[in-house]
Amino acid sequence: MQITINQENRTSIITLQGELDACSSIPFDNAFSTVLNNQPERICVDCGQLEYISSAGLGVIVSYLQELQNRSIPLVLFSPQGLDRYIHVSPNRETALRYAGAQTEVA
Repeated sequence: MQITINQENRTSIITLQGELDACSSIPFDNAFSTVLNNQPERICVDCGQLEYISSAGLGVIVSYLQELQNRSIPLVLFSPQGLDRYIHVSPNRETALRYAGAQTEVA
């Protein structure tokens, strides 16, 4: 796992490359903590070169959600390379139900 942190204006961009699993979730957690200590206005996580993410990797992200909300820091994951095939996010209930119904009809 390779982790790179860049700044663009007041946005911290964490770029992940390789596999984010139980072993690499610790360095990712440390990197995320470092980013938060620098008090960014926004955090983006670039998943474009991420080949795999385990529940431990997702757990790192989830563990920071409350703190990010408390500090009004938006978090955006982009280029998830397949994660969006497994987890669908809808903007509202109506869209979610329509999506879920379409998936049921296909199955």
